[in-house]
Amino acid sequence: MVYSGQDVTEFEETKPISTYVFAFAAGDFVKVVEADLRDMRQRGLTVGYAVVRLDKFRDKPLSGALLADLDGAFAKARRSGVKVILRFAYNYPQSSQEYQDAQDAPLAIVLNHINQLKPIISANMRLKKLNTASTVTPMK
Repeated sequence: MVYSGQDVTEFEETKPISTYVFAFAAGDFVKVVEADLRDMRQRGLTVGYAVVRLDKFRDKPLSGALLADLDGAFAKARRSGVKVILRFAYNYPQSSQEYQDAQDAPLAIVLNHINQLKPIISANMRLKKLNTASTVTPMK
């Protein structure tokens, strides 16, 4: 349910989140295959948790290829009728050791990446379900 600022007098019952949310394969939204999205949608899964891995760009601007692939992934999701919970990650630790070794991008790089991503995200806002909370903190 989306709250629009009006008084809410009735609540719509919804399915448990696990019945309609799926994670994109390979943990990287830009590699998504449209046939897989259509299959998910036909099975009643309507929301995808999408991680865009930026590990290779910790020290440089995002490439034109990555930006084009991201825009293309949004188009595939739109054509398939799938909404997206979007998350960008410079690391995605799977263990406590990976978490300790994880490296983030410097703030100046992150801010540049935000500026590069803004047009694509803005153009696809109808498609985006929500952003997960993220913070920028210095690594030890």
